[in-house]
Amino acid sequence: MVRQGTKSDANDIQEIFYESVNWMQNNHIKQWHYEDLNALYSMFELKDFYLCFSSENKAVGFMILSTKDIKNCWTKFSLKNSMYLYKLTVRPSCTKLGYSTELLKFAVKYATFCKSNWICLYCLKSKNKLMAFYEKHGFQKISEQIIPLDTEVSAFYTYRTQ
Repeated sequence: MVRQGTKSDANDIQEIFYESVNWMQNNHIKQWHYEDLNALYSMFELKDFYLCFSSENKAVGFMILSTKDIKNCWTKFSLKNSMYLYKLTVRPSCTKLGYSTELLKFAVKYATFCKSNWICLYCLKSKNKLMAFYEKHGFQKISEQIIPLDTEVSAFYTYRTQ
């Protein structure tokens, strides 16, 4: 089950995010940092967070789905009426159980319900498995570029909903 975040979900979001950061650090991946969560909270409202729950009603993952292009890196594509997907993550102990797919399918249904034309996302180009995951679910790579203030090339993906 996936649902919109509320104030009562803040601890679950932090726990999931920190577990993901721990996993990245343990695997020598320098992508997310603990302090990034505060930045996310300053850019988004809790209603922009969507949590995925196990059959035991445990929060196992989340994503941010918003109409905000937070780094203004989509303006050159002129994709009108878009939603942007950020930070789709699942607890490391819950990977390969279908929760990422559940979150992504929810994003598509929700964007369609909201009459958005596009879902836009980007990920590091070096993340081959992640790019294959998005492509498997119908996202198409439209560009590669370095996002402002970043140093690595990102792959930009879109999904047409309408």
